Amino acid sequence: METTVFRGRDAAMRIQTEEIKPRVDSFRDKTGKSPKLVAFQVGSPGTSMPYIRTQQRSCARVGIEYDFVELPMEVTEAELIAQIEARNADPDTTAIILQLPLPEHLEASRLVDAIADDKDAEGMKPANLGRVVLGDYSVAPCTAKGILAIIRDEARVALRGREVVIVGNSDIVGKPLTMMLTREFATVSLCHIATTEANMLPTHLQRGDVVVVAVGVAHLITGEHLKQGAVLVDVGINPIEGGITGDLDFETCKPKASFITPVPGGVGLMTGTMLLDNIANLFERQHHTQLQ
Repeated sequence: METTVFRGRDAAMRIQTEEIKPRVDSFRDKTGKSPKLVAFQVGSPGTSMPYIRTQQRSCARVGIEYDFVELPMEVTEAELIAQIEARNADPDTTAIILQLPLPEHLEASRLVDAIADDKDAEGMKPANLGRVVLGDYSVAPCTAKGILAIIRDEARVALRGREVVIVGNSDIVGKPLTMMLTREFATVSLCHIATTEANMLPTHLQRGDVVVVAVGVAHLITGEHLKQGAVLVDVGINPIEGGITGDLDFETCKPKASFITPVPGGVGLMTGTMLLDNIANLFERQHHTQLQ
């Protein structure tokens, strides 16, 4: 059986240039404005700088303005919330993102909560998560949204009735992805630490037509755990000497797979692309009367 290895850069570039950029061009033609993403960074970006540069380049590629706001490490929570609220009130700001990690004296959940629902670039506010439950993925957690696109549009899986196993029940991947896949009438098993404690993870994995792994443990899943012909999506980003690796043991999993995403070069590129899609959709919400 031949295995298809997902080419994340090719898919991301196609979506950005053929789908998102034409929409942004149309926005500019009809409203005289372009979407704008405001990114707050507390302290020096450090190891986050490559991710920030990728955001900047991707925004420029599709015509989204990018406003990078770097604040001192000692900024207080009240000061940062005031900055966020000022951008909430700014009609030229389409979306806001808070770059992580934050210093220990700042509470990420309170700061994210300060972002207005209609400027939530990452789709993590309760109102936008509620829309996901109801089947509206226009502004949704970027990684979950990207994984759905990979499974449905790139791997071409007809999800109705398929067994999907998700390993990892995080708020940004496992839980929202479960809702999305359930809306597609897949049968979803969401596995977590208690699944492992009950020694049931191999049982679930062996019946998975699609397996998504988002745990953050290098090479957690090996080929012996998997069904022949499975579609495998690796969300893990684990530092190793000389680079990063995923949660799948790629060399033993690939022979079992009909389709597999590599690390690097897989899900991460789609996550960034779905951020752009969220921003375009927020712009549509904010300017719907002008765009009719």
